[in-house]
Amino acid sequence: MNFPELTVDFKDTCNMLFIAHMPQILGTAVDLRLFDALAAEPMGTEHLARELGTDSDMTLSLLEILREGGYLAERAGDYSLNPVAREFFVSSSPAFQGRVLTAMANMSGLLGNAREIMTQGGPAHDDKLWANEEMMETMLQGGRGGKIQSAAAFIASLPEFSSMRRMCDIAGSFGYFSMGILDRHPEMSAVVCDLPEVAEAAGSYIEKAGYEGRLEARGVDLASGGDFGEGYDLVFVSNYLYEWSLDHRLVDFLKRVRSALTPGGVFVSRHMTLDVRGEDLKSQLIMEYMTRLGGYPTHAISEARLTEALTEAGFCDFTVRKPEDGSYDNTLDIAARVAP
Repeated sequence: MNFPELTVDFKDTCNMLFIAHMPQILGTAVDLRLFDALAAEPMGTEHLARELGTDSDMTLSLLEILREGGYLAERAGDYSLNPVAREFFVSSSPAFQGRVLTAMANMSGLLGNAREIMTQGGPAHDDKLWANEEMMETMLQGGRGGKIQSAAAFIASLPEFSSMRRMCDIAGSFGYFSMGILDRHPEMSAVVCDLPEVAEAAGSYIEKAGYEGRLEARGVDLASGGDFGEGYDLVFVSNYLYEWSLDHRLVDFLKRVRSALTPGGVFVSRHMTLDVRGEDLKSQLIMEYMTRLGGYPTHAISEARLTEALTEAGFCDFTVRKPEDGSYDNTLDIAARVAP
């Protein structure tokens, strides 16, 4: 048998293939309520295995993966939570991301069928995929993990923010971004526009969250040119314009937004971009691949495309926050103004 003379090492790739299983491992730990158990007190392997009803040797292996991954600390045989695990994987935490782990695992299922989809085609994209309560809950949970805080901080940093009184959140589900913005401005009210079935479901969320009277949900079919109102000081849109960015619809939409704003009003776009580097670019390219496997054309907009379309629509005086400047999940934030 003739063995090849190797010119490079397979080690890094081999490690990557194992690390790719981390989302499932984290999901298993969440499903077992391992992080919940350790939130109360540090535990040794035997104690924790009894609490979880699991095999102690397998439990030890799982604990060691989580320790090496930076989610647990170990001292004298007792394991405790590190800040990331306490913040995002304990079910009672306001920033719990359990639903997000499940959603990511479901998305990765596309990769298992990638060859078939690429050669034979896959199911058509469902434009109402996000218009159900389960996905709305998932988006809220994901937003509370940093996206809402990031967007609200960017908008609050704009010089016009203190004088704003009325905003419109376009394609905003039940208004979770609006809620984060309203928290920073007690004199502001908001209208969130989304599909009629989403708006109908949003009412109970808004009331439960304590924003009734300040946040109104309005059913609007944006794709068919539905009216989202006028007289706004701020119009905000997040993760909606990807498909429209590929053709004339982006400029057409932005012209409608400009008409809805008061003189001196501000439009804020929050969308993912491929204008990133390193590990962020790897993550975004994988997101783009899974997006296309799922039947949707793109999940990224470049700064050049947005600023070009905004200028054509009559906006001026841009404020840009690039992903590396503190935004979240490879998001490009752009604020554009209507001339006073």
